[in-house]
Amino acid sequence: MPIEILQGVQETAATSVAAVTVATTIQMVPVEHVEPIFENTPVMVQKQICHQSPMVGHVVNPKETTGLIGALLGGALASNSSAGEFRPFATTMGAIIGSRIGQNVGGSPYVVPEHTYTHCGIGYENKAVTKITGYRVRYKLDGRTYEVRTRNHPGKYIQLER
Repeated sequence: MPIEILQGVQETAATSVAAVTVATTIQMVPVEHVEPIFENTPVMVQKQICHQSPMVGHVVNPKETTGLIGALLGGALASNSSAGEFRPFATTMGAIIGSRIGQNVGGSPYVVPEHTYTHCGIGYENKAVTKITGYRVRYKLDGRTYEVRTRNHPGKYIQLER
């Protein structure tokens, strides 16, 4: 059974001297059935994407590096501390001696084993997301069945203007 509510009274002036009064009522009608309406919507979603790269094993010889550093330091020190015609000879001898000292300081050669390196980054993918976009609402009024689509769930009653 509908519930009637007097919403408001509007007065409209007619072209003649008489005025016409229009009353609007709202009825709250019981809902018989509500069914959600679903739609699939494409959405861009962030995701982590990773791939692996193989790294080839190799031999590292620290004596090569420390020997080169020793030669540079020894040559520079000898060059700065000598003068005159002995400077080129002192620089050469300083480089040779510095290289030998550097090689003795350096460690033993070692092998870096083959391994896999993982690279990760942010990527995007399309996904279909199912959303409720409205409701099919069925109600009866004056012995007839009606069906309407609403954006929001109506609850137990649907509001109709008459």
